[in-house]
Amino acid sequence: MIYKKIKDSNYIWNPETTLVFNKNRKVVGRYLNNSVVSDSEALRIAKNHNLPIDVSLEKIVNNSKKSKKEK
Repeated sequence: MIYKKIKDSNYIWNPETTLVFNKNRKVVGRYLNNSVVSDSEALRIAKNHNLPIDVSLEKIVNNSKKSKKEK
């Protein structure tokens, strides 16, 4: 997998999948329009590629799902 450094951050990303990784090479989101987006799509892509997922991404996605159910 090819990684590129995101300017002015500690993250790297993969242009093919758009996934963003922290220093431990765990997925934290997707790189879209020059910003990191943590959403369920990032989680889905990471799972499809059998990549390690950072706990922070799972928490954000789970909290988002809970918020939608409460509405």
